[in-house]
Formats: sequence, structure tokens, C-alpha cells
Amino acid sequence: MPSSFLQARILIPVFSLAVLVASGCKEVCDDDGLPQYRLTAGQQAWVNPYVKGAVWRFRNAAGYERSYLIKEVEDKMDAKGTSKGTLCPTFYVQAINIQLERTDSVQAKRHFLSLAPGATNSEVKVLASLVWADMEFELPIGNVEDGVPPRSTGNGNTSQLHSQLVVGGRSYQNVLESSMIPFYTDSKPSSTVIRTFVTKNEGLVRFDTRAGTVWSRI
Repeated sequence: MPSSFLQARILIPVFSLAVLVASGCKEVCDDDGLPQYRLTAGQQAWVNPYVKGAVWRFRNAAGYERSYLIKEVEDKMDAKGTSKGTLCPTFYVQAINIQLERTDSVQAKRHFLSLAPGATNSEVKVLASLVWADMEFELPIGNVEDGVPPRSTGNGNTSQLHSQLVVGGRSYQNVLESSMIPFYTDSKPSSTVIRTFVTKNEGLVRFDTRAGTVWSRI
């Protein structure tokens, strides 16, 4: 008997078993009534400035400009809480992922903003971060919304809230600054972004490099 025929006879039951398991999971998992953790209206507002198709422009003191296209905005409910031995989720969390792409250069780097409630059995907290030019800045917007001063996150970031800040000649209110601790950036190139400034109503309004260059939103 040809070996290819024997292989086919073996593969067919294995494939059928895989299909059965996959379909069985869908039947066994009961999604009805599972907790769904969503951002509050105040937390969601931090994402609203990122409108798909919009282009943001920044300028430095020398007059050079950079532009960034908001390319993707994804808002979905992610299944969470699966444990060893089961594929069934135990709760869902809202996850918002935003992708920005530089348009004034052939630079391939992309920039991301992600925001989602992190949930455990005892608490729900907001996990937000901005990845800008390969550096990740945590954004403690949950603290800001709750009226709690931002604090160091332990991953190389420190944060503070400015009640008012002038950027590019324009005055902004309640600006959340997130900075990298020098220990994490001292060996990086001078073009490395070490500080970002974000507002609830405008999104990213400024970012600074290790060389001291300030890029202001225009």
C-alpha cells in the first residue's frame, strides 16, 4: 500500500479530532453573563483625540517639521482569564489600540497608543501606554481621572501632571508628562525620545529627545 495513502489515513482522523476539539470548545464555553470591563467615559476621552486619518504635525526650534498619520484605531473586547487546562475566558476587557505612522520620512518605525482596563478578581485598573520611536511611556490616566497624583511605575518611567503648560506658544491645561529614567537612556542615541506630554483633549502635544530637542505640536 502506498505510504502517501497510509499518511492520509492517519492525518484524516487527527484533523477530524482537531476540528471536534475546536468546535467542542465553542459549545462548552458559556460567554453569557461573563463580566465585561469597559473604560469609563472619562478614561475613554483620553483616546478620542486620536481620529483615524488625521495628521499631526510637530516642529522643533530649528523650524524642522515632522508629521504623523493616525493610521488605525481598533476598539474591541478581549477575552481574558483563561487558565491552564481550559480555553474558556472568565471575563472580557475593552482594548483600544491606535497606530500612528510618520509620513514625512521613509522611516519605518511606527508609533502605538494602547489603552485597556486591567482586571483581576479584586480590582479593575486602567493600563495605558504610548510607544513612541521604540520607547514605551506608561500613562497613568487612571490616577489622573481619580484625582490621585501620578507616580513612578517601576518600569523606568516617572510621571507628573502639569496644571498648565505652554507648548509651541499654545497653553494647555492638565498635561501629563511621562519621562524615562536616565539610567535607561544614557547609552541610547541622542535622537532617543525620553519624554512625552499628553493631554486628554489633544493627545500627544510634545516629545523631547535625549539631545534636548523639543518637538511641539503645531
